[in-house]
Amino acid sequence: MPAPQRYSTRMLRDLVGHAFAVSAPIPVDEERINALADVPRDQQWIAITYGLDNIRFIGPAPAGKRVIAGCNVTEIEEQGPNERLSRFAATLNVEGLGKSALVGGVLAMG
Repeated sequence: MPAPQRYSTRMLRDLVGHAFAVSAPIPVDEERINALADVPRDQQWIAITYGLDNIRFIGPAPAGKRVIAGCNVTEIEEQGPNERLSRFAATLNVEGLGKSALVGGVLAMG
């Protein structure tokens, strides 16, 4: 996913309620599944990793399917003269299934 041209946190206020970024479809193949399991050294038959703020794993992203990550700006909160708290709604949708595998809120300060 390419970075926006001349991006700044000030421009995020104009994007509240709109899509901020959407990825191209990403294949969920055995190589990626195994690589994910290697990160926490979790070599069980199912790899589960928790993290980020308010992330919920809704359903599986089956091997052989592709996923599409999306991010919408939900709120920009001024924290000081040069700081903003940006809130995003993130999704990871499974292509062709019509449902999300992951949803949640992501916070960024800048």
